[in-house]
Amino acid sequence: MYPIDSGAQYNSWRYDLGTLSDGEFVRYKEDVYDRLWYSYGTLNYSSVRINNSSVFDVHDSNDGYKLPVQVLRTAVQASGAYNNTLSYPFSGISNSRRYVCFHFAEIAELTQGKKREFIISVNRGDYTSKPITLEYLTPLSICPNRTFESPFHFSIDATMESDLPPILNAFELYRVAPLPHKPTDHGDEPQSLAFTTTPNDFEYGLMGQVSILERLTLYVDEGQ
Repeated sequence: MYPIDSGAQYNSWRYDLGTLSDGEFVRYKEDVYDRLWYSYGTLNYSSVRINNSSVFDVHDSNDGYKLPVQVLRTAVQASGAYNNTLSYPFSGISNSRRYVCFHFAEIAELTQGKKREFIISVNRGDYTSKPITLEYLTPLSICPNRTFESPFHFSIDATMESDLPPILNAFELYRVAPLPHKPTDHGDEPQSLAFTTTPNDFEYGLMGQVSILERLTLYVDEGQ
């Protein structure tokens, strides 16, 4: 669901944007993944709240993230006129890595011939998306399959062809911890490992390898 090349995600923050309240943790009963969302009215002084009370048909959506309707109905929008950018700097631990997932849904019924188009940039060009357009009341999630160094920053900028400023309904931000051991190489031949069973545990049939039980104990000790 949240793909990355390696590492374990933890310390997640899920921001529900454009809400009337600020600084509250909320669970929505319609959320099939029972996520905890943090209400966040605006990203900064140059963004404004927008909302829509229309019905979202999220159950028929192909979006696997299945955001609750309450999250999709609100968003922040760049204030427009002289500002066509949404930006967010995150002041976190400098040596940590981050994983981010952006969630969108067009909640403004655009007049014919008008469009909203924007580009996501993370860490000032470390990742840049293709131009993105949204369909009315249809969820869209953009989750780069990679992690980013801290300090973390993203911006969402309207393209030159866009008639409206960018919006953002929600985003999820995770810290990523490196795994203590590399995963098994899928290129290893099956016969290169011989497993034997003992009364206490399973051991590798290779000289010098520790038992699986010892490895599991090591993981538990390191996690404490």
